[in-house]
Amino acid sequence: MSFERHQGVQDAAAAEKEYQKKLLDTVFEVAGDNVEMINEGIVKALRGENDKARRTYLWNTLSKAAAARIRRARRKFSVV
Repeated sequence: MSFERHQGVQDAAAAEKEYQKKLLDTVFEVAGDNVEMINEGIVKALRGENDKARRTYLWNTLSKAAAARIRRARRKFSVV
């Protein structure tokens, strides 16, 4: 694999990660620290995504990441 191709793959992965972070931030604007609101936040974040397979993948990724972020925040601030 050439260096240029490898760099292109890394750039694409970095762009995807940045996109997912932006979506996750949108989820947290809606959900806050309420686990039950995660789904509503994901609906809002994925509103413009039309590819069904990609939407399913992002839904699963965002729901796991959001739940983990809420757990970490609660643990950090000792909120039950």
